[in-house]
Amino acid sequence: MSSVFRLEWYRDWFERRGRDAFVAEFKTPVLVSRATLETEVEAEAGFHTAYMGRTRLIAEMAAARAAPHDERLQMQSGEVRFIRKAEGAAFAEHVGVGRARNADVCLPHPNISKYHAYFSGTPESGYALTDADSRNGTWIGTERLTPRTAAPLVDGCTLVFGPYRFTFLTSAGFCETVARRARS
Repeated sequence: MSSVFRLEWYRDWFERRGRDAFVAEFKTPVLVSRATLETEVEAEAGFHTAYMGRTRLIAEMAAARAAPHDERLQMQSGEVRFIRKAEGAAFAEHVGVGRARNADVCLPHPNISKYHAYFSGTPESGYALTDADSRNGTWIGTERLTPRTAAPLVDGCTLVFGPYRFTFLTSAGFCETVARRARS
């Protein structure tokens, strides 16, 4: 699957086909998007607009409407991205994250390096994340990763790449997350 779907889509899939089919179909770890850091900043900034005078607020709103449209893909909370090799991608032993279109996990944003970080590991040995000496860093929870040093991942941990925040889930963790949301 190359399209990006939200958790609700996978919940519906799970409900229609069952746990065994889900486990057989979705065998790789995933990233589930959470509210972006920019969204939090914008929400916080929006709170402060109450302190602007009416004239300034109207001028700010008009300037925002007149600004060039942002062509970047906007990510919604709950989107699922699979951590797996893209067809024809470089570095066969790693799953790369970056803003380049040929990245295995493409995150188009100027605060994401072209080759920002990469995943390695297997379900048996566990997964790790390595920052590829990115400009803005890679985070697991509140800890910034040391560039070029693999850091182990645990199911359910928070990962941050630039303004994007994700929950890392192994295939088993993904199945359990979806199963908890199922209505049956």
